[in-house]
Amino acid sequence: MSVKKRGSSYCLTFRPFGKLVYVKTAAQSKMEAKRIEMAVLTACKAGDYRSLDAAGREVCIRLFENQGLQLPPDLGGKAPTKDLTSRVSHFFDSRRGYFF
Repeated sequence: MSVKKRGSSYCLTFRPFGKLVYVKTAAQSKMEAKRIEMAVLTACKAGDYRSLDAAGREVCIRLFENQGLQLPPDLGGKAPTKDLTSRVSHFFDSRRGYFF
């Protein structure tokens, strides 16, 4: 977890999902880049991307696209089309009252 200046832009270096990644930011100063880094790390750990500002949201979208991951619904990705209960309901035995 660090902020490094590469050329004229600041890059975040961290391990959000176990793999070391470098993500370019639009920050103008190192303090702004550190603020974005903390917001992105908090959002990735919690899995809640709704509270990110525009700069943090941009970095998260870039992170997911660069890693080839599907965007979460909070970042503009598609929500699951099927309801989980409809897929699991056939495993529930109502006579016994438990899943098998």
